[in-house]
Amino acid sequence: MQNKKALEFSFAWIFAIFIGAVIIFLAIYAATRIVGTEQTKIDAETAKQIGILLNPLETVLEEGKTSTIFVNKETKIFNSCREQGVYGVQEIGASVSTAISDDSSNPGIKSSFRNKYLFSSSVSEGKKEFYVFSKPFNFPFKIADLMILYSDQEKYCFVNSPAEIKEEINKSLKLKNIFFINNIRNCQANTKKVCFNTDYEECDIIVSQSLNKVIRGGDEVYYVELEQTDKYALLYAAIFSEPKIYKCQLKRLMSRAAILAELYTKKITHLSFEGCPSAPLLFDYIGSYKRFAELFSGPEDLENIKEKAELLSSKNAPLTCRLF
Repeated sequence: MQNKKALEFSFAWIFAIFIGAVIIFLAIYAATRIVGTEQTKIDAETAKQIGILLNPLETVLEEGKTSTIFVNKETKIFNSCREQGVYGVQEIGASVSTAISDDSSNPGIKSSFRNKYLFSSSVSEGKKEFYVFSKPFNFPFKIADLMILYSDQEKYCFVNSPAEIKEEINKSLKLKNIFFINNIRNCQANTKKVCFNTDYEECDIIVSQSLNKVIRGGDEVYYVELEQTDKYALLYAAIFSEPKIYKCQLKRLMSRAAILAELYTKKITHLSFEGCPSAPLLFDYIGSYKRFAELFSGPEDLENIKEKAELLSSKNAPLTCRLF
């Protein structure tokens, strides 16, 4: 009888321990789900706010704008671009290190925009600030604004850059964390070395202005210098963004250019009825530009469409009732 009582006592304790373990597990599971939901909410709201903060950077006049995004906690901004659809999609995600979770390796729910073009690394990590500057992209008419972003943890050393780039970055845009050096050996440690027209072994990014080419991480992309105050807009975009993002955003921009060209074609018809007999002279030029924009497959096609853009611009400029 004594052995039986000992067995019953032991089973009761085992059962109690089992039930307690289940309760603790369920409590931890519920708490984890609540924490995860709250973290997802914080990340999603941050991504949406970042997208909204980019709105004031959209330019009205032919000039660039600069702004700073301040964060209270260590934050990662995730930049992704998709070409699908008419305009493609700009996706912005965020992950914030908080008291709830210090894991910022994955973004929360991403916010999508069809009218934004963000050039940056796919993941930018900042502790206090993110720097953003915009440049209008006129090709030859206004297509969109290029938004270029980097963080307070990213520093750039521009080696042998043209004087006008140095002046624009230092005086007009007043960008932080960008240093101009004539000798690559004088670059600070932990800086991304951007070498203009030179190919040092230490270079992280190489800019060949004679070939209109930027080489980054073994991958190369092309850019063109533009006619107006946004002359170096595409060059900046190529320097500060990963090649895959740069290529995707260019495809989206050219899709938008083709759609705008179609609208300008309709405007020509309207102007001709409004007493502008010279407007129909642009039909062939806008049509050729539109075809090249529709067939655009990558940065290597930029030079060809640039010729069409410049020709269209030169034909439009002397008209009494300009198309744009």
